[in-house]
Amino acid sequence: MKCTILAVTVAISLFAAPPARADEAWDRQAEQEIAYFKKYAKKAKNDDQKWMDLVMSVVDTQHPKAAEMVGKLLLKDRDLEHQMIVAAALAEFKAPEETRVVAGEALLEALEKGKYEIDVIDSIVNSIGKLRFTPAVFALCDILKKGGDPYLLVTTVRALGSMKDKRALPTLLELWERNPVGYSWETGEVTVDTGASGTADQDAAEAAWKAKYGSSMKAKGKPAVMFKLYIQELAKSVQKITGEKIPTAAALRTWMEEHIEELAELGVEIPKYKGPRRKDDADKKKKKKKKKRKK
Repeated sequence: MKCTILAVTVAISLFAAPPARADEAWDRQAEQEIAYFKKYAKKAKNDDQKWMDLVMSVVDTQHPKAAEMVGKLLLKDRDLEHQMIVAAALAEFKAPEETRVVAGEALLEALEKGKYEIDVIDSIVNSIGKLRFTPAVFALCDILKKGGDPYLLVTTVRALGSMKDKRALPTLLELWERNPVGYSWETGEVTVDTGASGTADQDAAEAAWKAKYGSSMKAKGKPAVMFKLYIQELAKSVQKITGEKIPTAAALRTWMEEHIEELAELGVEIPKYKGPRRKDDADKKKKKKKKKRKK
């Protein structure tokens, strides 16, 4: 009797057992690549190219566990070159959606908890933009509010444009209104618009500055053209987010007021004007003073 029951049980289990699935092979591939990385990473730590090749072999699996492992490297590895490699590599986890989210969460965690050089932060922000990881929108807005390195600000504005998240509009509006014609750090200015994507305008602007004003820069900062580029990029990002070409900060405020219900559904409030005194405001004050005098 026991033999019969055992035979039936085995038969049922064999009949019920599903064939090996594609995702099981995917799991094994990821586990193998992660194990291979752990085995040889120390040997390759002084050779950036070999170390990067090991990382990219893990990335190529596009597995959530691979994204998780690479994300941990960003938090734990103190080598500057390794951080740069990993921050850029995380942008390659674009599909499936589960993997993209894991990579985005790793980048956001690094941005909020890690202490990195500006170049690494710039790479992290750039990767967040490439992944269009919208949960990071407020963290990027905080970077803009704090100000600082103009290259990082340009990268952050571009990343927000790539994300196309309307929740970034209040911050972009405030910055645009405060600096309607761009910042000014040092005397001298050049305008460059190559019409190219990426960092072409930025690189060309830097080259134009050096050609016009010399290669040496004052210790206090970088060329003022970076700030003008910053505002130009801000306008481009606003266009990507709204889907409309909006030429000025005033026009953006008008657009937001016209879409107030749509923005409210997203939890977006139109900020109070905090920019330079406007001519209309000055005229209103003059009129009020005249009325008081008449009384």
